[in-house]
Amino acid sequence: MPRRRLPRAQGFDQFVTVVRIIIIAAVVLAAGCSRTGLLYDNGAWLAQRWASGLVDPNHDQRQAWKDPFSAWMVEHRRDLLPDVVFLLKTAETEIARGLRRDRLNCLLDSIDLVYREHARRAVTLATVVLRDITPEQIDHLADELAESAREYQEDYLAEDPQRRERERLARYADRIEGWIGDLSTMQLAIVERKVGEMPDTAGDWLSYRRQQQQRLLGLLRAQADEQALAQFLVAWWVDFADQPPRLVSKVAQVRAETIDMLQMLDDTLSEEQRDRFVGEVSDIRIDLEAFVDNAAPHQLARPAIDRCTKIAQLAR
Repeated sequence: MPRRRLPRAQGFDQFVTVVRIIIIAAVVLAAGCSRTGLLYDNGAWLAQRWASGLVDPNHDQRQAWKDPFSAWMVEHRRDLLPDVVFLLKTAETEIARGLRRDRLNCLLDSIDLVYREHARRAVTLATVVLRDITPEQIDHLADELAESAREYQEDYLAEDPQRRERERLARYADRIEGWIGDLSTMQLAIVERKVGEMPDTAGDWLSYRRQQQQRLLGLLRAQADEQALAQFLVAWWVDFADQPPRLVSKVAQVRAETIDMLQMLDDTLSEEQRDRFVGEVSDIRIDLEAFVDNAAPHQLARPAIDRCTKIAQLAR
């Protein structure tokens, strides 16, 4: 199995991507790594390393982070990992029997619900990092954010519209091939058509990120207390607050077109491609399942999947 590349940090808002690494296979088109279990087992260390690159902590700060980060992973293993494993198992089932719009919507809604709970809990770690940040470290963070924006612009916002569209199509095709193998000519044509119908959100996302990053830096320079920081980060990471209507509309369109594309591709999958798709998800689920021991009694994903599926059935 080819190794997938671990994405590089792109700003403090991407601190939450440490969480996404943990649920790397739950979001079907995310970039990741084939050794998911290894990543999960080192989750606390990875998160600390990520944060260290952003704020350049001193020795005392690094020491103060160790227990909260380790405790977060213990809580995740107990409270949230069972949901992740359940979502992956559900995805395996849906892929094996054939993807359909109503069930895809249910799955994506449940993934979003579990992601938001991960993000909510990630705020706890972020406030640990930010609560004692110095003016020099705020400047360091600002520099990291600026560099991240430059990298994002280089990667996603080529000035030549045709080049930008080619690169966007290539990203989609590469991600899909990572799950099912080489695309046929017909499948590539489907991807090209559907990606062409999706609005390009890259510029809108960058503007939104910059807006929220500057607000965060403003709070830090004003020495906002831990509660104010947490409230802001929950609003941003969990609720995606203050997104312009144009971006909200584009994101909804991308989701709808993505579901259309996945359903159309599903109808064209060879037996080998479907088996590979199921196998890729299964491998990651098995990796993570090994860490589930005493599962929390109340799961987020299962009730959401069941409720959404019943509503879809009644609507038929």
